[in-house]
Amino acid sequence: WAATQGGLLAFDGERRALSMLDGEGVTALAAARGGLYAGTARGLYRISAGHGAEPLDAAGPAGEPLRVTALAATAAHLWIGTASGAYSLPLPTVEAPLLQRTARWHPLVFGEPPAETNVVTALAPLAGGALAGTDDGGLVRLREDGGVVAARFADARANEVNPGAAAAAPDGAVLLGTQGGGLLLARASGRGVEVVRPGGLGRGEISAVAASSMSA
Repeated sequence: WAATQGGLLAFDGERRALSMLDGEGVTALAAARGGLYAGTARGLYRISAGHGAEPLDAAGPAGEPLRVTALAATAAHLWIGTASGAYSLPLPTVEAPLLQRTARWHPLVFGEPPAETNVVTALAPLAGGALAGTDDGGLVRLREDGGVVAARFADARANEVNPGAAAAAPDGAVLLGTQGGGLLLARASGRGVEVVRPGGLGRGEISAVAASSMSA
């Protein structure tokens, strides 16, 4: 599957097999419990080869639409990034044939400490919850209990996480690429988050990241 600004494409080997959401900017993909979910400015979709793109009727607590900028899945929740903060939906609620779903809102600017922005650019699973990268507010840990903890850096460019540039590592850490602050490595620490900058990459722009386990 490949997300583009003009829709979602499926490939079978080297052959383009399917296209859906034609004309839509697909901003994020996340796999959860055997299902694939796509996010767009028009909301969430469940994706399959057999049924195509099925819209999921989900909104925030006040009925606000979810204009998706990032997605991440844990064992229990689908986490949704938007320009107005993060939202979460229990996976059983996502999977159920409901007419409407109400997502829990996690405003980044109400954290302890708070972030200086609500704009989520990237998401990855962290310690049962999620870690959000923001447009200029650093990193924000989102806990399942609703707790929000922001981490901001003296290096201003390290606070700017590139869209989609977040990946969970096999050891539970999260890698994030910034717009001029290099690569960040974040881990859960108590109720907050601990962040280091791995050596060797300097402070360049990191537009995408991936993590894998390596054997000797």
